[in-house]
Amino acid sequence: MKYYKVVSFIGIVLIALIIASCATIITGTTDTVNIKSEPEGAIVVFESTDGIYKEQKKTPAIFTIPSDKTYTLSIKLNGYKTKNIVLERKISGWVLGNILVGGIIGFAVDFISGGAYIHEKAVNVKLEKELPDKITLKILLINHKEKLVTIPVVWEKDI
Repeated sequence: MKYYKVVSFIGIVLIALIIASCATIITGTTDTVNIKSEPEGAIVVFESTDGIYKEQKKTPAIFTIPSDKTYTLSIKLNGYKTKNIVLERKISGWVLGNILVGGIIGFAVDFISGGAYIHEKAVNVKLEKELPDKITLKILLINHKEKLVTIPVVWEKDI
């Protein structure tokens, strides 16, 4: 008789854990993030702020990331300014399901597993052209005596 009580108790606890962790069941513990850039072909370095996760791909790119972390994205393309973005984790609305069903057990499971968090599903970036630090032009002028005169013109951007 004791055996059945113990097995029943364990079964009830397992069912409570499964039902209670709404966000973990609905959203899982990973997110898929689609990164696009204009122009395409930029290198994306996707890194968690704790340094544990780091991956690099060319745009357009799809990353599957653990949902319990905040990330920094560095998007680079020759001739364009590097764009740095912070991708913050947000608390999923499904965590509120624990109020109705699971209470404290569900909250604990969701936050420990990382299922309580979500990220933006898409990041679209328009890269800006980068101006060179210095441009030198040579202008040729022809005067009335058929002589060529070269005038150097230098432009430097403000730093």
